[in-house]
Amino acid sequence: MHVASQETSNESKVGKILAESTQKAVITLVLSMLLSAAVLDIQLYIVVPAGNSLGLKILTYCYGDEVAFEAAFDNYLTSWQDDETPLLQVIVDDFVWSSGAVLSDLRANEKLVSYYVSPITD
Repeated sequence: MHVASQETSNESKVGKILAESTQKAVITLVLSMLLSAAVLDIQLYIVVPAGNSLGLKILTYCYGDEVAFEAAFDNYLTSWQDDETPLLQVIVDDFVWSSGAVLSDLRANEKLVSYYVSPITD
């Protein structure tokens, strides 16, 4: 009887040690997942390239000259061809170009808005 009682207490000590180490590992894993979720957020790494605003600035300045505007716009579209985020819509004064995508079908985090406000206009 004494041997059986000693085995149970040894097993409970081993079980207790395993339970504590498992609990520590689970807590560490959950905390690391919570902290890394912020780092893995895609919005953290999306940065608006300066080229977007520069291209829109050039389009704004060329808007009065049809030939210059057409050349600038063609270059602007060409610069977006190899980009992983496609150009969806360009609006310059009365000129509106659309890729055909329905913007209302896209989620907010799927749209990147870049704009240029000319200092020479109100």
